Amino acid sequence: MIHKKFLFIFFCLCLNFGAFSFDFQKTNWDSLFREIIKNPNANQKTIEALKHIPLSNPDSIQYKVNRIIGVYYGNLSEHDSALTYFLKAMPYTVPNSVRHANVLQNLAIIYRKQNKHVKAINTLRIALKIFQEQKDFLGIGYSCNELAANYNDLGNNDYSIKYLLNGIKGLEDEMPDNTGLLPILQINLADSYIQNNNLDLAEKLLLKLIPKLKIQGDFNNYHNGLEIYGVCLMELKKYQLSEKYLLEAVKGANEVNNTSVMVSALGNLGSLYSKINKNTFAQQSFNKAFQLAIENESNTTISVAAAYFFYLNKKRLSSKVIDLSHEAIPLLHLATNTDRVDFYNELGTANRNLGNFKEASLNFEKALQWSDSLLASKQDLIVHQIQAIYQTELYEKDIKILNENNTLLGQKASNRKYFLFLGFIILLLISYLLFTKYQKELNLKLLKEKELESEKLNSDILLKENESEKLRIKLMNETIFNQKQEILNNHAISSSYEEKITLFINSLEDKRKLTKSEIISKINMLRTENFGVDYFEKFESLNQNFIAGLKRKYTSITVGDIQFCSLLKLNLSNKEIASILDISLESVITKKYRLKKKLNLTDTFDFEMLFNEIDMSTSSL
Repeated sequence: MIHKKFLFIFFCLCLNFGAFSFDFQKTNWDSLFREIIKNPNANQKTIEALKHIPLSNPDSIQYKVNRIIGVYYGNLSEHDSALTYFLKAMPYTVPNSVRHANVLQNLAIIYRKQNKHVKAINTLRIALKIFQEQKDFLGIGYSCNELAANYNDLGNNDYSIKYLLNGIKGLEDEMPDNTGLLPILQINLADSYIQNNNLDLAEKLLLKLIPKLKIQGDFNNYHNGLEIYGVCLMELKKYQLSEKYLLEAVKGANEVNNTSVMVSALGNLGSLYSKINKNTFAQQSFNKAFQLAIENESNTTISVAAAYFFYLNKKRLSSKVIDLSHEAIPLLHLATNTDRVDFYNELGTANRNLGNFKEASLNFEKALQWSDSLLASKQDLIVHQIQAIYQTELYEKDIKILNENNTLLGQKASNRKYFLFLGFIILLLISYLLFTKYQKELNLKLLKEKELESEKLNSDILLKENESEKLRIKLMNETIFNQKQEILNNHAISSSYEEKITLFINSLEDKRKLTKSEIISKINMLRTENFGVDYFEKFESLNQNFIAGLKRKYTSITVGDIQFCSLLKLNLSNKEIASILDISLESVITKKYRLKKKLNLTDTFDFEMLFNEIDMSTSSL
């Protein structure tokens, strides 16, 4: 991440024109270079004029012109044009010279931006060897930094840390007063420590570096350091301090118009706020970072977009992901393969959430393609490393053979067999790696097919479960309705019987010694008892699981409580219950209140919720 921010600072410092200056058309090359880095679009006419300078000029002029045009196109992300002019600069250098190594370094930077990491690493190793031979410690530092950037892109943070430490050691030993490259390497080292989860080392390094940068007035690196320190604190779960340093980085970068730091710091603020559930601030920070990256065509746009899309998908705002993706896709060519994988995975997730399964499948396929490309680069790098090891060994063997005396000439045949055998082993190793790559691709394809089948099967099972649940609820509702109707019908019949009985009582009143009220009480008692027995026997036969669950949850519940619960379960009104039980409305309310207190129910957890909970628990048994 940090490596990308300082990409063209590397170009500037790597140019290394030296003390010797040329008065070609009164051009100040260093000033021109700085102007092109700062605002390439404002120097189009100058670049066009440089393209037409006579070839009769000295090689040193041709070298500078072609390199400066290459840097111009590199700054505009026109990689093919940049490569063309860097390659044009190559013939105007002396082999194994510092200038030759500078051009190789420029080529490697473009290769990395094109995600050609193996080619970039091999080119940088040649450049690094030349710088080491020439004892050019600035060149060594830039090469180590760029090698670290490539290994970071490939996810190999151990190698990244190794090269950064080598570059820092050379500068500290030989150029301790250097205030340009050294802090860049140190900040990049802290970033690599964080990515490798060496948080204590990162924190220690940054606490020592940040105050020094502020004193020196190196505000670009100072704001970068604040941002990286904020990320480190976030990983250490020191969220309040992390917020403080990230906000300070945003404010400072805005004051000096450092867009790159602003984009990264705002994106990290979004991630921080998401972690601590400050969702409004998180969305605002992500949105600012995204819009700023889009406006400036930043090479971190896709990285910021992937983090922003992850947050939006988590908050079920997938439709916004689709809308924003149209703005980000034109800048995909600036991203690393890792960022492209994350971007298409989040875009696929958004389409899947919205039911756009065809688009989601295409997005996930693209993510898989970039992932395969990244894996292929790593495997190619391993193969090249193995080949380099064996080539070194072969070279050392050849030197040893050349230095031996004539008595070893008789062993040529055996040595030839040894080298043939060694070559055969190399071929076998390469074949094995290629076969392993093929097997991984095949396994990924099979795994994807199995996942699709599993998703389809899970979908069918879920559909059947939903249908079964709907049928169960429908049958339960029908049963409750029938029971309710039966109770109301029985009660209606009972009421008609009561009228007839009253007439009968009036005719017998004079013939019996019992009073009218005594006779009505007895008949009502018989009628209520008979009705209750018939109803509750039928209810218990149809709702055995419910009654069993009620008894299991409340062991002290009485038969009368259970019968009253059965009437409540049918969703009868208080008036209907009073009529059925032949009691007053106030008695029903009182009985309801006492039962609610006995069952420890609250206003937020009433009878209906209790009955639903018991139904669900008994249906799962």
